[in-house]
Amino acid sequence: VLLVHGVGASQYCWRLLAPLLAVKYHVTVIDLPGFGQSSKVISANYDLDSQGQRLVEIIRELKLIKPHLVG
Repeated sequence: VLLVHGVGASQYCWRLLAPLLAVKYHVTVIDLPGFGQSSKVISANYDLDSQGQRLVEIIRELKLIKPHLVG
């Protein structure tokens, strides 16, 4: 299960749900680039299309096979 926060939020919003899901599932919680504890490049674009593409890259980088996205 990959938990993805909404725009303007962070992985902190999953602090109560993640441990409950972890009882039965492998849970991955991320901060999208530019939010929470992730770095933010001022010149980068943070619109929904760009974040969606970054999410695909994150899934590949973490080698998650068919993750269930919760957002």
